Amino acid sequence: MVAGRSRYRVVSKPQWSSRALDWACLLPLILVIGFLLIIDPLRSVSLYLVSSATKTESNPLATLRVVDTGDAVRQAVLGTAFVLALLGLLVSGNAMRHVFHRQKLMLLLVIYAFLSIAWSSAPTLSLTRSLQFAGLLLVAWCAIRTTSAIQRIVQVLRWIFASVLCLSFPLVTLQAHLGGIYSHKNTLGQITLLAIALWLPCLGSRDSLAESRLAPLVLLLAAFFVVKTGSKTALVAMVLTVGLCMLLKVLIPWEIKLITTCVLILMVTLWFLYFPLASFMHDVLERDVTFTGRLPVWQGLLKSIGHHPWLGDGYNAFWSPSNLRALRLIFSSSRWMPLEGHNGYLDILNELGLIGGTLFLLVLIQSIVRAARLYFLQASTGMAFLLLLFALMLNNLTESGFCQGTAPSWVIFLLTYVAVAGIQPLRVPGRSLSMVSAQGRIRS
Repeated sequence: MVAGRSRYRVVSKPQWSSRALDWACLLPLILVIGFLLIIDPLRSVSLYLVSSATKTESNPLATLRVVDTGDAVRQAVLGTAFVLALLGLLVSGNAMRHVFHRQKLMLLLVIYAFLSIAWSSAPTLSLTRSLQFAGLLLVAWCAIRTTSAIQRIVQVLRWIFASVLCLSFPLVTLQAHLGGIYSHKNTLGQITLLAIALWLPCLGSRDSLAESRLAPLVLLLAAFFVVKTGSKTALVAMVLTVGLCMLLKVLIPWEIKLITTCVLILMVTLWFLYFPLASFMHDVLERDVTFTGRLPVWQGLLKSIGHHPWLGDGYNAFWSPSNLRALRLIFSSSRWMPLEGHNGYLDILNELGLIGGTLFLLVLIQSIVRAARLYFLQASTGMAFLLLLFALMLNNLTESGFCQGTAPSWVIFLLTYVAVAGIQPLRVPGRSLSMVSAQGRIRS
């Protein structure tokens, strides 16, 4: 492990090192994450609780007005964040050189999302979501323009996720709403799993005394939410994430760690995809073998993929109210009305086809490799990103988060991809080094 870490070093550029400028570059990210994870959910759940308390049927026109107002506020906040991020990139000079040099696969995925508008079943929706995709990337690019940006990003995420758990605690404890500040308990389960991934590396870490002391409390609160919501899937995902963290912390050769991790991922993948094992899962997890009604939806998605296997239905276009094929899938294959495929991988294949799915798979693999390199350089920060990627991969087995508009898990994935792209190989005679640069440039 020591030998592996010696091949990496940190290189930071002296300008843009002012703390004020650092936080200015992080402002668009804080605005987006804070709004999507806290402000917007609080607004929605407060309306739900008020309507439930009054026990009166709301006026449909009033409800529509509230939804329209919420969408307008969301667009205004996100638009402001995107403009601020663009201005930050323009001010920082040649920052975009790093993007074109280190993130070609993600740029190809963005281009493909825009191209899919041409054959999309909902062109307007695909255009809107593609613009959001590009805007979120701008926010992530702006966030890593400064010195020590990666560490600051992890700190911001940790405190925002901890705030989400604290705000949800009274609602869950009083049984006012099991989803906490979110509309559904599954969403709270996803956020809880990401919080666990972020705070686990703080245990025993010397990077921040405050975070290492607070970590046990945050993790206990997260474990409470997992048990309280009664989601067996979230419980299994939490155990696997904790297991991976322990594996990374144990002082054994990294080759053994890599093999063990690959075996775990393979087992989990077969667990969820090899449907004949449903009876075994029912005995172990004591739950519905259809994954709470998800299996019929997955089977319907597989049929839908067969209609457009190469190009897909268009970026984020399938689950549109105007898409008759989606409506038929909902009413013929399912006894309930899902608003997503509840499997991020199947949704990507359905909406982006094999071409877009392959691009995303390459992006995902590249993210994992770069996060592993960062782990050798900075154990605590690299471990946080590795656990985040692992948690996101587990989440998308039963929920759809990848390539889904402004879904929190998609925002976190884009931020993770951009952050770990700061690792760069440095060629020197006789060996190869890697380094992290605040401006994304190689310096010898």
